[in-house]
Amino acid sequence: MEIPVFGLTGNSDVIRITSASRARKDKHAKRLRYYWDQSHDDAYALIARRFAKPETFRIFSVNMVRAICDKRASTYRQPPRRTFAGFDQAAGDALYRAMNADAVLKKASRYLEVCKTVMLQVGWDEATEQPTLSVLTPNVLDVLGSNPERPERVIVTYAGDRPEDTTYADWTATSS
Repeated sequence: MEIPVFGLTGNSDVIRITSASRARKDKHAKRLRYYWDQSHDDAYALIARRFAKPETFRIFSVNMVRAICDKRASTYRQPPRRTFAGFDQAAGDALYRAMNADAVLKKASRYLEVCKTVMLQVGWDEATEQPTLSVLTPNVLDVLGSNPERPERVIVTYAGDRPEDTTYADWTATSS
């Protein structure tokens, strides 16, 4: 099976690298499911292992994971005041508003509490001609390099509905 890797084919080392980290990615995907209040399937599986008639249980939940993580992620409780040294303040404010940076950074702070690692992706939307800011979580990331602040290579997995629909972005310092 050949899997598209934005210009690479399935026989590349991208598949090997992303497959080797499947257990770690699954662990972080489970953490995020709990945060997003999508833990009912996991709860049902636990009930089914311990009780003879799991179908008699009615599952309801109070999302303590989200409550605790949101409370601990206090970095963006109040809107921060941004100052741009060596850059026009009005232009900097306009860029921040265009990216919705405060909301994205607040989300990043919360996801950091859940996953202990996040990556921010700065981009450009050609259609709107606006900058973009996204949070990437460890369930879709493979980062290679000895310095976490200067990774040598980042592979992002974009899962499709079927395995053959999965694509990858392979970023290096020299890739465009």
